[in-house]
Amino acid sequence: MAPVKVEERDKEAKEAKEENEAKEGKEETEERVIRQRRGSDKRTQKKPKKTGAKEILSAALQTEFTNPAAAQEFESRYKEKMRKKPGNQIFHVLAKSSSLPENMQWPDRKVKEFLDWALERHHALLEVKNDDQYTPLHLALMDRNTTFVDAVLLNSKLINLAAVLLETCQYGNSLHVAIKYRLPSIKLMVEKSAQINKMFEKGQPETGNTPLHACMSMDMDEHDDDSDVESEFDDDDDEDSQSHSLPDPDHESETPIADEHHHHHQELKNLGWVPIENGLGKRKPTHVELKHPTTTGRRESHALPLQRAQSFMVPTITESTSRSIQLVQLLIQKHHAILWQHNTAKRTPYQERIHRLRTSKAIENELAKAEKTGLEDKAAAREELLQRIVAKDPIASYIRSYCVKEFPRDRIMACLYQPGQERHIEFDLGGLPHPTISEDYLDRLSKHLQFESIMKYVALPKITMESPAMVRKKKRGEQPPHRRGLSDLVAVFNWLRRNHVEKIVKIMVIDDGDPSHADASIEEALEGFGIEIWDWKRLDLSTEVICKSTKVVQEISLYSSGNNAVLMGWASPQGLPNKTKFPDLKKVNLFIREGQEDQQRLMTYINSFKNTIKRETNDRVKVHHILDNKDVSYASELKSTEGHLQPETPWIDCVVSFARLLRRAPGARSVHPVKIAIIDDGVDASLIRLDGKIAIGKSFCPYANSTDLMSPYYVPSGNHGTCMATLISKICPEVSLYVARLDERQAVRGSQRQITAKSAADAIRWATDCGVDIISMSWTIETPVTGNDDMESLKTAVRDATGNDILMFCSTSDQGSSTKDNCYPGDFPGCIKIGGATNTGEALAWVNADKVDFLLPGKNVPFDNNEGKVISYESGSSVATAAASGLAGLLMFCSWLLKEDNKSFQDQKNMDEAFKALAQQTKFPRMQEVFEQRFKQALAKLEPPNPDQKLKQPPPEYDISTMSWDDNCKEALDTVMGWILPTN
Repeated sequence: MAPVKVEERDKEAKEAKEENEAKEGKEETEERVIRQRRGSDKRTQKKPKKTGAKEILSAALQTEFTNPAAAQEFESRYKEKMRKKPGNQIFHVLAKSSSLPENMQWPDRKVKEFLDWALERHHALLEVKNDDQYTPLHLALMDRNTTFVDAVLLNSKLINLAAVLLETCQYGNSLHVAIKYRLPSIKLMVEKSAQINKMFEKGQPETGNTPLHACMSMDMDEHDDDSDVESEFDDDDDEDSQSHSLPDPDHESETPIADEHHHHHQELKNLGWVPIENGLGKRKPTHVELKHPTTTGRRESHALPLQRAQSFMVPTITESTSRSIQLVQLLIQKHHAILWQHNTAKRTPYQERIHRLRTSKAIENELAKAEKTGLEDKAAAREELLQRIVAKDPIASYIRSYCVKEFPRDRIMACLYQPGQERHIEFDLGGLPHPTISEDYLDRLSKHLQFESIMKYVALPKITMESPAMVRKKKRGEQPPHRRGLSDLVAVFNWLRRNHVEKIVKIMVIDDGDPSHADASIEEALEGFGIEIWDWKRLDLSTEVICKSTKVVQEISLYSSGNNAVLMGWASPQGLPNKTKFPDLKKVNLFIREGQEDQQRLMTYINSFKNTIKRETNDRVKVHHILDNKDVSYASELKSTEGHLQPETPWIDCVVSFARLLRRAPGARSVHPVKIAIIDDGVDASLIRLDGKIAIGKSFCPYANSTDLMSPYYVPSGNHGTCMATLISKICPEVSLYVARLDERQAVRGSQRQITAKSAADAIRWATDCGVDIISMSWTIETPVTGNDDMESLKTAVRDATGNDILMFCSTSDQGSSTKDNCYPGDFPGCIKIGGATNTGEALAWVNADKVDFLLPGKNVPFDNNEGKVISYESGSSVATAAASGLAGLLMFCSWLLKEDNKSFQDQKNMDEAFKALAQQTKFPRMQEVFEQRFKQALAKLEPPNPDQKLKQPPPEYDISTMSWDDNCKEALDTVMGWILPTN
């Protein structure tokens, strides 16, 4: 019985175990099912639906925003969704209308209605950038969505328009994008940007190109086919808007004929250039004048076609170029400061245009043809051809013309040229030492004068032009035939034409003698130059001559003898009031001589003339009269038409005014004067203005045939040294003059006198022994040094002066390109060589700027007597040298006024660096900018703020000529001197 019980017990235990396992499995399964059910519930639970930009726009499309209730309901529903936050917003989607589905296309009316409402409440969304860093306006511009763009620009209630326009993307600001994508309403964009300077001046991220830079290649894009682009600049009424020919200055204007078989195809079309073939119609072949050296050594002009069947490409204003020009004009007129902005390549917009022309493949092909003509100097021919192309390019021509007419010379240079590539924009022979010139003289000038195609002015004194035939007759002792009317200046203006001058803005010509130039000669001389400001100084000149010479004159200066018949003719319907003859005339300057009639009758004539002009032109033409008393005749001087109201020497006037201010400083008297030696022909000590300024003098000029009698230094042989001393004394605030009179001998040829090298060497040694700070030498010796004991002595004297820290300013030779290599003492080491310039910094015609260190004013500088009456006008590099010496003395005095023991400016290297700083990458010290701008700006910053003045006020006006010296002046001077020489 025992075994059976054990088996039963084991069986029961096994069944119990299986029952428990089954129970546990069931519970586990139930728990798993519960967990699964719970997880399924979570997965099937619905998330709240997110409202997207397209849904909002879809709702907006169905809303009438002109209905206040409907608009309010939309606002209540979507206000939170329209808050400003990064990413794609509703304006981004709406701006890129081309990406919207067909069932969501917005009518123009609806876009404007919605934006008018939305921008008043949610304008901040316009500043939001999407993931690609574009604002809605950027996208609209890129999509050429003019409806969106116009709605933004024309919204009068948009308070953040400036911020929106200034937002940038990879292409730049909104104006950059509009130009890149040829926005049809670009004019509106520019108008709205007019008060935002940064819109025009800000460069693109990588290139630094301003919007105007970007326009320089708009018509050069080879792959841009914009024939379907509409623009505000298009003129639907003009049937010829597709092509407007630019006039050729060498020929009468005719419509150029395109060569449809020409191998330069698409790029030339985009550039706006069309070829002119030989033998087509009446037009002569277009050519470029290239210079060839001849067997005689003279350079003559030859017209050489660039290839047998065709000349070079002449620019034509195509539709693309026309839009570009108008956009360029608009940008410049709205903000002309854009013209002197530089990109990362350090090019202004004009320089960028030239670069684009130079590197264009089509232009390169044309230039390559010129190199195949067998010219000896291919590089020169290539460059000359490029200049002709640049001269005719319509965009470059407009910028050049605008700059020359609107800006002062320094600004013109900065806008148009890179350093070292400047071209002459003036031709001025005023102050010419000799009244007679020859064609050879002009040819020599051509070697170093590179003219721009447009000239700011041409000023010519009364000169006689010697033709080769006249020279030959004079050599044979024959008298030239007597003529009543002159024609000398025809050759001068023809010479300008040969040197590629095509436009002259202003002429000033002295022609008041008897005989004067014939009418026909004047017309021939000026034909085609498009004179805008006329100042041909000939008495009673017929207005018919002016009319035939130029059709675009805006201002005329007339010189009257007082003859009422002439005045009546000028004021007649066939004279100045004739709008057909003078369509652009705005101003007449009447210079009328006194003496022929009594004052009362003369004024009756003048008033009658002015009233007639006013009546006949409906006050379109303004008349200003100036009485000419003959003592200093306006018809006999080269002077601006407003010269009687303006200072003739602004550079010198500016420096002299500043010197007077320095003299008013309390500590000025305690500063020891600058010691300046004037080595010249002596000084007239009788001049009151030199009282107390001459420290000592010595003569090195013995009487002729005498060894013990010396010509006194205080009774000069001429007025040259006196003028130099006077000018230096004006410019340097406190000066002690050390006067040395040089020995002069009669030249072997001619009437000029030559300075002896021995007396010059002795004078320099004397000045060195006197311990002077500066030596001024306004003369030259052109004798080789080698083998000449006196010249070797002079060289040694200069070296010794340099070793004693004496600054030496020396004049260059006023012989232009004919200047010899031997020009001393300026060519000796340690000397600073000075050349004469106009008041604006242009080297005088007879000065070779390449052979001087600096240029200073040296044209028609006035000098007066004890009564203050101007008795002479001096010109030349000698005057400029005195100005340089005086300026160096002024800088030296300023440093001593600030710090008594300052010796910085007694070092030649430092003085040279100071002059370079003042010249600002030119050779002409810009003193007006230093004393009229920098000094005044420094003063303005020192003015204490006014706590009662909430609004920012402009800086106070300062008149240096009348202001008193105070501590602020000293601090301002310290600031300026630190800029001039940082190590000071």
